[in-house]
Amino acid sequence: MNLKTKSLLLVSACFVTILALSYGLLKIIDREIGAGVVTQYAREQVNYNRSQTLQLLKQELVLARTLANSSAIKNWAIDEDNYALRSAALLELEGFRPFFSDQSYFCVLLKSGHYYVIMAV
Repeated sequence: MNLKTKSLLLVSACFVTILALSYGLLKIIDREIGAGVVTQYAREQVNYNRSQTLQLLKQELVLARTLANSSAIKNWAIDEDNYALRSAALLELEGFRPFFSDQSYFCVLLKSGHYYVIMAV
């Protein structure tokens, strides 16, 4: 074998070795970057979903507290048997109904233990 052939084989072997090592390294880097991107996307999606859910819960809580502080509801809770107060309270409850996300409401009167539930159909 002459020197030219030996040199060509040596250079070719080095080239193939470097190519194989480079390919392996690039695959590792690609896997790490891909995993990092997916992990970051998942974290951002979870945080977004959490904030959306929390915002909805806060809105429902504000509505419920506003409804609970209604004078019509409070007066009815004191005198549950009074038909006029009951009508005013139920009218107040119906007024709040469209603002709840599920179009439903419930009211529990502590004094008597009675509860009223209206579910959306």
